[in-house]
Amino acid sequence: MGNKTAKKRNPFDPDELNELFGLTVVKTVRIPTELCQQVESWAKKTGSNFNDTVITALRAHIGLPSEAGVLFIHRIFDWVVKTYKKSEFPENVTHKAFQHIQNTPELLKEYQQITMQRENKEIINRRIGKMVKQALDAVVVGRSLPLGKEELITTYALLRPKT
Repeated sequence: MGNKTAKKRNPFDPDELNELFGLTVVKTVRIPTELCQQVESWAKKTGSNFNDTVITALRAHIGLPSEAGVLFIHRIFDWVVKTYKKSEFPENVTHKAFQHIQNTPELLKEYQQITMQRENKEIINRRIGKMVKQALDAVVVGRSLPLGKEELITTYALLRPKT
Protein backbone atom coordinates (compact mmCIF):
# COMPACT_ATOMS: atom_id res chain seq x y z
CA MET A 1 0.00 0.00 0.00
CA GLY A 2 1.51 3.22 -1.14
CA ASN A 3 1.23 6.44 0.72
CA LYS A 4 -0.82 8.71 -1.49
CA THR A 5 -0.45 12.38 -0.85
CA ALA A 6 -2.15 15.20 -2.64
CA LYS A 7 0.21 17.23 -4.79
CA LYS A 8 0.53 20.63 -3.17
CA ARG A 9 0.52 23.67 -5.39
CA ASN A 10 3.81 25.50 -5.07
CA PRO A 11 2.92 29.21 -5.06
CA PHE A 12 6.38 30.01 -6.43
CA ASP A 13 6.72 27.38 -9.16
CA PRO A 14 9.40 28.94 -11.42
CA ASP A 15 7.97 27.46 -14.63
CA GLU A 16 4.46 28.73 -13.88
CA LEU A 17 5.67 32.16 -12.77
CA ASN A 18 7.89 32.46 -15.86
CA GLU A 19 4.90 31.65 -18.07
CA LEU A 20 2.64 34.12 -16.27
CA PHE A 21 4.99 36.95 -15.44
CA GLY A 22 8.43 36.30 -16.87
CA LEU A 23 11.62 35.96 -14.90
CA THR A 24 14.89 37.75 -15.50
CA VAL A 25 17.00 36.23 -18.26
CA VAL A 26 20.44 37.35 -19.35
CA LYS A 27 20.79 37.75 -23.14
CA THR A 28 23.61 39.15 -25.21
CA VAL A 29 22.37 41.63 -27.78
CA ARG A 30 24.52 43.49 -30.30
CA ILE A 31 23.51 47.14 -30.36
CA PRO A 32 24.99 49.75 -32.69
CA THR A 33 27.37 52.04 -30.80
CA GLU A 34 25.37 55.18 -31.62
CA LEU A 35 22.12 53.64 -30.34
CA CYS A 36 23.87 52.44 -27.18
CA GLN A 37 25.18 55.95 -26.55
CA GLN A 38 21.72 57.44 -27.11
CA VAL A 39 20.14 54.99 -24.69
CA GLU A 40 22.84 55.67 -22.08
CA SER A 41 22.32 59.42 -22.51
CA TRP A 42 18.52 59.10 -22.22
CA ALA A 43 18.85 56.90 -19.13
CA LYS A 44 21.17 59.42 -17.47
CA LYS A 45 18.80 62.33 -18.27
CA THR A 46 15.83 60.47 -16.80
CA GLY A 47 17.65 59.24 -13.68
CA SER A 48 17.46 55.63 -14.86
CA ASN A 49 19.97 53.11 -16.11
CA PHE A 50 20.65 51.43 -19.44
CA ASN A 51 18.95 48.15 -18.55
CA ASP A 52 15.72 49.72 -17.23
CA THR A 53 15.53 52.10 -20.19
CA VAL A 54 15.84 49.25 -22.70
CA ILE A 55 13.26 47.14 -20.82
CA THR A 56 10.79 50.05 -20.70
CA ALA A 57 11.25 50.73 -24.43
CA LEU A 58 10.80 47.05 -25.33
CA ARG A 59 7.67 46.73 -23.19
CA ALA A 60 6.15 49.82 -24.76
CA HIS A 61 7.06 48.76 -28.29
CA ILE A 62 5.55 45.28 -28.12
CA GLY A 63 2.62 46.08 -25.84
CA LEU A 64 3.61 44.46 -22.55
CA PRO A 65 2.63 45.80 -19.13
CA SER A 66 5.03 47.92 -17.12
CA GLU A 67 6.87 46.46 -14.14
CA ALA A 68 4.19 47.99 -11.89
CA GLY A 69 1.59 46.27 -14.06
CA VAL A 70 3.35 42.92 -13.72
CA LEU A 71 3.47 43.28 -9.93
CA PHE A 72 -0.21 44.24 -9.88
CA ILE A 73 -1.14 41.20 -11.98
CA HIS A 74 0.84 39.03 -9.55
CA ARG A 75 -1.25 40.38 -6.65
CA ILE A 76 -4.43 39.44 -8.52
CA PHE A 77 -2.92 36.02 -9.28
CA ASP A 78 -2.37 35.47 -5.55
CA TRP A 79 -6.02 36.35 -4.86
CA VAL A 80 -7.31 34.06 -7.63
CA VAL A 81 -5.36 30.98 -6.47
CA LYS A 82 -6.30 31.59 -2.82
CA THR A 83 -9.98 32.10 -3.67
CA TYR A 84 -10.67 29.39 -6.27
CA LYS A 85 -9.74 25.77 -6.89
CA LYS A 86 -8.68 24.62 -10.35
CA SER A 87 -11.52 22.12 -10.29
CA GLU A 88 -14.23 24.47 -9.07
CA PHE A 89 -14.85 28.09 -9.98
CA PRO A 90 -17.69 30.11 -11.55
CA GLU A 91 -17.75 30.69 -15.33
CA ASN A 92 -17.51 34.42 -14.65
CA VAL A 93 -14.33 34.06 -12.55
CA THR A 94 -12.56 36.70 -14.66
CA HIS A 95 -15.37 39.16 -13.95
CA LYS A 96 -15.11 38.24 -10.26
CA ALA A 97 -11.39 39.11 -10.33
CA PHE A 98 -12.17 42.55 -11.79
CA GLN A 99 -14.98 43.04 -9.27
CA HIS A 100 -12.46 42.24 -6.54
CA ILE A 101 -10.21 44.99 -7.92
CA GLN A 102 -13.14 47.40 -8.14
CA ASN A 103 -14.36 46.63 -4.61
CA THR A 104 -10.93 46.84 -2.92
CA PRO A 105 -9.98 50.52 -2.61
CA GLU A 106 -6.18 50.05 -2.59
CA LEU A 107 -6.34 47.69 -5.61
CA LEU A 108 -8.65 50.06 -7.47
CA LYS A 109 -6.30 52.99 -6.82
CA GLU A 110 -3.31 50.96 -8.04
CA TYR A 111 -5.27 49.75 -11.10
CA GLN A 112 -6.26 53.32 -11.97
CA GLN A 113 -2.64 54.48 -11.68
CA ILE A 114 -1.24 51.78 -13.96
CA THR A 115 -4.06 52.05 -16.50
CA MET A 116 -4.14 55.83 -16.94
CA GLN A 117 -3.41 55.48 -20.65
CA ARG A 118 -5.98 53.59 -22.71
CA GLU A 119 -3.32 51.33 -24.23
CA ASN A 120 -2.11 50.33 -20.76
CA LYS A 121 -5.66 49.51 -19.68
CA GLU A 122 -6.14 47.20 -22.65
CA ILE A 123 -2.80 45.48 -22.00
CA ILE A 124 -3.43 45.03 -18.27
CA ASN A 125 -7.00 43.82 -18.79
CA ARG A 126 -5.92 41.24 -21.39
CA ARG A 127 -3.07 40.06 -19.18
CA ILE A 128 -5.35 39.67 -16.15
CA GLY A 129 -7.83 37.68 -18.25
CA LYS A 130 -5.07 35.42 -19.57
CA MET A 131 -3.56 35.03 -16.11
CA VAL A 132 -6.92 33.94 -14.60
CA LYS A 133 -7.33 31.33 -17.34
CA GLN A 134 -3.79 30.00 -16.86
CA ALA A 135 -3.84 30.14 -13.05
CA LEU A 136 -6.97 27.97 -12.97
CA ASP A 137 -5.93 25.80 -15.93
CA ALA A 138 -9.28 26.70 -17.50
CA VAL A 139 -10.81 26.47 -20.96
CA VAL A 140 -12.78 29.21 -22.67
CA VAL A 141 -16.41 28.25 -23.27
CA GLY A 142 -17.78 31.57 -24.55
CA ARG A 143 -17.91 35.33 -24.11
CA SER A 144 -19.99 37.44 -21.77
CA LEU A 145 -22.53 39.94 -22.93
CA PRO A 146 -21.22 43.52 -22.88
CA LEU A 147 -20.99 44.95 -19.36
CA GLY A 148 -22.03 48.41 -18.20
CA LYS A 149 -19.85 51.51 -18.28
CA GLU A 150 -19.35 51.37 -14.52
CA GLU A 151 -17.33 48.15 -14.92
CA LEU A 152 -13.54 48.02 -15.38
CA ILE A 153 -13.94 45.70 -18.39
CA THR A 154 -16.43 45.63 -21.24
CA THR A 155 -16.57 41.85 -21.73
CA TYR A 156 -14.73 38.72 -20.61
CA ALA A 157 -14.21 35.06 -21.44
CA LEU A 158 -16.44 32.50 -19.75
CA LEU A 159 -14.23 29.79 -18.25
CA ARG A 160 -14.66 26.21 -17.06
CA PRO A 161 -12.27 23.73 -15.51
CA LYS A 162 -10.53 21.40 -17.95
CA THR A 163 -12.09 17.96 -17.93
